[in-house]
Amino acid sequence: MQDETCVGRFVRYDCGPLAGRVIRAELHEFQKPDMGRKFAKRDRRPLDPPPVIRLRMFELLNPGLPSEQEAELPAEYADTYTPIPFDIAALTISSSDIDVSGLIAHIDLFPVPPPTEGQPAPSFPPPPVSVDLGFLGPSALSPRPSSPTGSVFGSSFVHAVHMDWRGEPVIFFVFSDVSVRQEGYFCLRYRFFDLFSRTAGSSDVPIAAELYSGGFVVHSTKDFPGLQPSTPLTKHLSRWGVRVNLREGDRRRAAGDSSDDDDSRDRSANSRKTLKNARPPTR
Repeated sequence: MQDETCVGRFVRYDCGPLAGRVIRAELHEFQKPDMGRKFAKRDRRPLDPPPVIRLRMFELLNPGLPSEQEAELPAEYADTYTPIPFDIAALTISSSDIDVSGLIAHIDLFPVPPPTEGQPAPSFPPPPVSVDLGFLGPSALSPRPSSPTGSVFGSSFVHAVHMDWRGEPVIFFVFSDVSVRQEGYFCLRYRFFDLFSRTAGSSDVPIAAELYSGGFVVHSTKDFPGLQPSTPLTKHLSRWGVRVNLREGDRRRAAGDSSDDDDSRDRSANSRKTLKNARPPTR
């Protein structure tokens, strides 16, 4: 089962990597998708650019005392078993030594109204939807049968990845393999879970944080305008060994062309880049 009562709040964990600590989690969208192509039988193309969110975690120090204060956990310490000393800034550790296997994020899909002329596609928290999260147990959310979440194809659950971004250690979740089976305007709801931590008196997996994405459009194959060059963040992810599609220039489709040649080129480039950059750069 899921426990939604923890979203956005300080929570005391009783077991797992965060046992005995009072923690709050935040998600920040580092890269939103702009468009996608309707997934049919042959021409599956992931949302582009790939959605990327960052996880930040905060600890409540000395709770209930006059010296109570909130301190952000450096990314290196976000999932260790070692308690954080009061002087966090004095500590250093290699982020490559940290196991983040218990930290995962999940996405749901929601429709949004089409944008007005000259304005980006809107995003907002839509009504909740009942979604089966498999090994996390049945959802406790309100039902909404018309939700298009069932139209999502690919990896809707992803593990956390550690890397440096502009000289700072970060924890990212990268949804690089998500396609949508229907046309329209949508936004994503991201949710973060720590599979190995539990709160007092509960065996449910707590939903520690959630966030709604910016809006994006999914085109039909016929109307798909083509893709822009890969973003600097997408290229950076590839250098750290994250599997993403890379493009150096615009990928525009000729009128009436519904072939998948561009998909094949992207997959080939992706395979070469991933093999070449299978390990993070030397720090």
